[in-house]
Amino acid sequence: MKEKKEKNKVKKPKTAFTYLKRLLLIVVALFVVLFASVYFLDKYKASGMSFENKYPDNYWSNLETNGFVYSEDILAWQNNSDIDDPDSYVAPYKEDDDLLVKLNSARYQKELASIYNTIRSSSEYASYADKAAFEEAYQTLSVKYNNYTHNDYINNELLNKKALENDRYVLYFNMIDTTFVLYEKDASGNFINEWHSTPVNADSANSKERSLVQVNFVSGDTNPNKAVQRWNTYDYATNLNENERIFPSYYVKLFEDEDGTPKLQVYYIFTEKGIDYTWFPKTITRSRLEELFERCNNYVAEYRNEHGEYPIDSKHQVIDGLDFKPGLSRLSAATQSFFNRVLNNIYSPILPENIDDPVTTYEIKNYQNIKGLSLDTLYRFFYE
Repeated sequence: MKEKKEKNKVKKPKTAFTYLKRLLLIVVALFVVLFASVYFLDKYKASGMSFENKYPDNYWSNLETNGFVYSEDILAWQNNSDIDDPDSYVAPYKEDDDLLVKLNSARYQKELASIYNTIRSSSEYASYADKAAFEEAYQTLSVKYNNYTHNDYINNELLNKKALENDRYVLYFNMIDTTFVLYEKDASGNFINEWHSTPVNADSANSKERSLVQVNFVSGDTNPNKAVQRWNTYDYATNLNENERIFPSYYVKLFEDEDGTPKLQVYYIFTEKGIDYTWFPKTITRSRLEELFERCNNYVAEYRNEHGEYPIDSKHQVIDGLDFKPGLSRLSAATQSFFNRVLNNIYSPILPENIDDPVTTYEIKNYQNIKGLSLDTLYRFFYE
């Protein structure tokens, strides 16, 4: 009876779909076997599982010793190199340098002439042993810097510096914001193609368009709902906004390796930057404001006694004292503007219940006024 039932079974017809399913199962099985065997035989390593750094750890922990230049020094080259701006200009040499070293530190024609004339009129030059080498160096530099201006120096050495070049390509690097342009050359050396590290007409409000690198990471706090943080080179390393106390933090090194190949290295230090309204007290007493203004007045008096002139603040503005009374004509326009921004635009008096009582407390009522120059003003008022 059992054999009879088995003979009466009807076999399902085999369709194309049946064969397709079998084929897919076979392919999946082969893929799993292949992947497993390759992985366990150590012939496959996922990207990032191991990394060999060409430079030892102490190379990056001693950057300036290893020839890197910090962004603050690069900005100083830009801001303090114009000999026609005596308030900011800083000579490119040390006072105890040899006279020839001082001369060779010149960066453009007008600076060269100034350094040369200053040295020639010094008593040190009269007794200098190697005047011939000094004069020869001056003639060589005069040819090199003929009609070479301060603007040429800024453009060629900082904003558009030729950093790397071979037979086919040349890379121009901006030392101020670390952006670059790569040009392709033809056989005659003419540029035929170019690639920019950031969009040519980047939106000034879009930090992503002005960044070279973005790092995505999750912080190490204990919050179970960790959010991915995104830090880019513009916001956290290269942006400059003095009014909001945002300054760049990166290092640059241009050098040749052992076989003479030119190299460019940029080391970014990602840090949170800037100031906002949270840096300043929401309310402040009249007595504390008087202390701050009096501190300014005492500083001015001490400075004038020592130097015979008014001091200059970090924004190159004259400080001639402050008084806790608005509208004093004796104050310079810059100081009066400073005073007005603190009291009129930022801090407002809290009126007492009895209108005959004096004002004893001030508060910040309009936080929208605390931005740009106001942030900088408050910072200087409280902390400088």
